[in-house]
Amino acid sequence: MVVDKKEFYTKDDLKKVIDHAIGQNRLDPDDADFAKQIALFTSYYRQNIQRFAEDYLGLRLKRFQKFLLYMIHNHLYTLLVMTRGIGKSWLIGVYACCLAILYPNSEIVIVSHTLRQSVNIIDKKILLDLCKKSKRLNSEIDKVEKAHNNMILKFKNGSTITPAVSSEASRGIRSTCLIIDESRLVNNDVIQSILQPTSHPRQASYMDLLEYSADNYNIESSRDIYLTSAYFKVHPLYAQYKDYLAKMVDGKEYFACALSVDVAVNNGLLDAKRLEAIKSQPDMSQVKYAMEYETIFYGESEDAYFNLQEITSCQVVNYPFLLADNTDHRKGKEFKTNPKKLPNEIRLISADIALMAGNSNDASAFILFRLIPNDKGRYIRQIVNIETFEGSHAFDQAKRLKQMFYDFEADYIVLDCIGSGVAVYGHLCRLTEDDERGQTYRAFKVFNNDELEGQCTESNALPCIYAVKGNQQFNHDCHTRCLDMIQRELLQFLVDTEIGKTNLSSEYQFDAMMPSKQANMLSPYLQTERLISEMINLKTEVKSGYIKLRETSYVARKDRYMSLTYGNYYATELEQELNTGSDDDLWGSIWN
Repeated sequence: MVVDKKEFYTKDDLKKVIDHAIGQNRLDPDDADFAKQIALFTSYYRQNIQRFAEDYLGLRLKRFQKFLLYMIHNHLYTLLVMTRGIGKSWLIGVYACCLAILYPNSEIVIVSHTLRQSVNIIDKKILLDLCKKSKRLNSEIDKVEKAHNNMILKFKNGSTITPAVSSEASRGIRSTCLIIDESRLVNNDVIQSILQPTSHPRQASYMDLLEYSADNYNIESSRDIYLTSAYFKVHPLYAQYKDYLAKMVDGKEYFACALSVDVAVNNGLLDAKRLEAIKSQPDMSQVKYAMEYETIFYGESEDAYFNLQEITSCQVVNYPFLLADNTDHRKGKEFKTNPKKLPNEIRLISADIALMAGNSNDASAFILFRLIPNDKGRYIRQIVNIETFEGSHAFDQAKRLKQMFYDFEADYIVLDCIGSGVAVYGHLCRLTEDDERGQTYRAFKVFNNDELEGQCTESNALPCIYAVKGNQQFNHDCHTRCLDMIQRELLQFLVDTEIGKTNLSSEYQFDAMMPSKQANMLSPYLQTERLISEMINLKTEVKSGYIKLRETSYVARKDRYMSLTYGNYYATELEQELNTGSDDDLWGSIWN
């Protein structure tokens, strides 16, 4: 039967059909108008899917959720950039269920960067939440097939919801609706070469009837839905968002929308006090907050010295070198993902020192470097952990440097020996009692400056400190060397925090850990994000032929960056020894 919408769209008929549908009585198959009523019911709710969620499934929706459901369903291509805490996984679960019920034989595939995340949308959002709130949804589901940490949700009308991972493992999975969750973490090549080629129109049974056999008659195009938080402008996601916006304005079947944290707060999904607590978290930078909560795509400043795209290309290190706290250290705990030291590897810790808290630019930053020689006589510099301290006493910082030195099996410490660094060095060149660990550390001393070396009176001091004192030439060289190593991709950083969390979850029982343990393991990734934020917010000035980098008001600090440049500078000096086998003139003209 071909449905003529104009014949059925009357107010009285609609009221009658909807009252039947959402009331206690089912539509009567023996009624002469049964086919007409079903056609009207289906047509109406297919055009108003948000009302189907409320009227038929009995779900209570916020106004913005109704709007999003309507717009998603009335466009073939959707990109939603949404704040954390707004419930995007729950909302997409609602949409997937409505689509599955209203369109028999739908093949809905939910893709994430991990299979676990995709499964969670079905398991936690649909089965454990939505099914408890809607008896009708329960009645529409036929069964759940589970196998090998995966599941498929099957409906009585032939529709399915299937989780998938963004990898070769998803090759061959067919879909009529492709939902890509946290799309910024999903490899775009996987989407284009593996997932989209197997998208196809829904194979409705009525299409086999003779009257629907005409070419392209009522063919339903497949749908693509992207859900994500905002990210850096250099990511392909930003170009995709602008493209969707332009096509939407041009009246094409595209919908793009960004919902900031204000929407979540105004709708009671996130309270203001909780939001303030999130803002004040030590690992929440302004840039991170802007992207994840204000849905702002962030890019480097116009006159930035470093290019964000070049930096993100260097984010290739999957695991940090994790440092045990004092309790775990006493227990002898080791982290299985910590890399073993290679035969020709050199490890160093760079330290930019500050002692007094209060100023936005006053903090000490310790960075762990792995220097791994390649076949071209250069060192690959891997940044595997970062720690920062504000307002710490010189003794405490010296003790922490020694703890890290032995835990990391370091060879050198590159120390800022101007101002506050001198006080820290004064404690480094003495025996250090570590009451928490029950150890006494030997004295360390400088080996590249006679004056500082002479300040150490311990005869058994370990000559492992390379001292730096900044001046115009030295700072200029630090900046240019750092940029050069990034452009050569010899300076490598940890991957994005979400990818890092996934990596750690695959190796440890991460979700079962105490929050403090989780925070310790994620800290290197978060600190890397802050380092990158510092770098892309440094403006370039040239004075008397020397490059000077200044902070912006948006990220008014550069302690991590300066520590990075110290370590990288010394790595370049060590490369001379790697190539010549001699340490002649190894220290350059730093002290001249």
